[in-house]
Amino acid sequence: MGKCEKRDRTKRLKSNPNNQEAWDQWFRAIYPRVYYVMFGKTSGDVSRAQDMVSGAIERFIRYRGLEKVGDDKEAVAYLVSSGTRLLFDAAKSEAKVRSSTIQSPWSGQISVDDEIDLESLIQDLGVEDQLLARLLMEGRTVREIADSLEIRYSAAGTRISRLRSRLKEKGTLGVKK
Repeated sequence: MGKCEKRDRTKRLKSNPNNQEAWDQWFRAIYPRVYYVMFGKTSGDVSRAQDMVSGAIERFIRYRGLEKVGDDKEAVAYLVSSGTRLLFDAAKSEAKVRSSTIQSPWSGQISVDDEIDLESLIQDLGVEDQLLARLLMEGRTVREIADSLEIRYSAAGTRISRLRSRLKEKGTLGVKK
């Protein structure tokens, strides 16, 4: 077993899913990575980030996520995506007042009373921006996006920032009533 495989807790866990020690090691290795991303997505809300990570791990176990991923990187991506959906769902359900705002999957503020259809906003974008928006909605980190698009980290961050600005502008200018 190579050095990389030794550190890949997911592969080790998959080989013996009934081993409690393997689950403990997997949790200790994966939790901080997922928490870090969710902490950013919740704008530093420690309690909410912890809740989203716990919910994502609960879904991972309930829906047999271990069977769907191959390694730690895929497990983290799966959990971040699940946590992002949980965060988005929680924000939507908390939006009791129509003029409140909800957190979009890519951390931009979208007005609920505008009844914006994210899919139609994304379809109006260029091909590259559509891909970027979909990667963000999947819960990918800036590093993962940069790797996927084969660009520098800083370039990915700039593109994300510009995309958020364009979507906010489109969302406030193209209001559906």
